[in-house]
Amino acid sequence: MPVSCVRPDPSESHLLSRGAPVRRFEVLSFLMLCYNSAIVYMPASSYQSVCRMGSRVCVSGFPQQHEKHWTEPCGRIALEPGFIQQLLTGVYYAVYNGQWDLDQEVLDDIIYRAQLELFSQPLLVANAMENSLPFDAPDPS
Repeated sequence: MPVSCVRPDPSESHLLSRGAPVRRFEVLSFLMLCYNSAIVYMPASSYQSVCRMGSRVCVSGFPQQHEKHWTEPCGRIALEPGFIQQLLTGVYYAVYNGQWDLDQEVLDDIIYRAQLELFSQPLLVANAMENSLPFDAPDPS
């Protein structure tokens, strides 16, 4: 099923105007919002990509990065709470659609980063998600 192009909400029109300074996490948060609104039409590979991207941006530049199997270490990436909350929405959907192992890892990485940055809202949501998940992988049927 084709995914239709989502027009920005009028309240988000300042993101696309030429005169306004564009902040990258406002744009990324908006893109994640668009992705999350069409997530039901996305293939399973996109859920894997969201999980890998989330894990990478959350631990890049921090000591936990060395526990990952990446080819080279990356520098720290500045994150904002709104972006992490949009990321959590995608992660929550993916956990119940076949990405159990990756989601457990990215959820731990998001909690790690939210604790380091003292982001209260993403930390609250991520902890609630972690505590509400079943102990085993959900039944796919």
